[in-house]
Amino acid sequence: MLLRLKALNGTFLFLTARHWDEEEITKHQLKYIGIPDSLLQNIQFAGHHMTKGEFIRDYLSVEQYARVLFIDDFPEYLESTHILSTPITCYQFVSEKKDN
Repeated sequence: MLLRLKALNGTFLFLTARHWDEEEITKHQLKYIGIPDSLLQNIQFAGHHMTKGEFIRDYLSVEQYARVLFIDDFPEYLESTHILSTPITCYQFVSEKKDN
């Protein structure tokens, strides 16, 4: 996926509902699941004070992109993008449960 994104001159951005003071643990957890260090500079923190749709509307310039994909594991965050004037394609991430 990252190679295709690079070939299309795309941008990969993490948007978390966490507060910015959780940056180190967030980066640690993303590294743990295999996210390369080069992408860890692209983390935005919504800080629990607004929905992700509101954060995208207020702080990110998504109009500059031909296509925007938004992946989240919480349906309410996906639904919050309805307030945006720019169409966003949403996908719900569902993790596989591992038996212990």
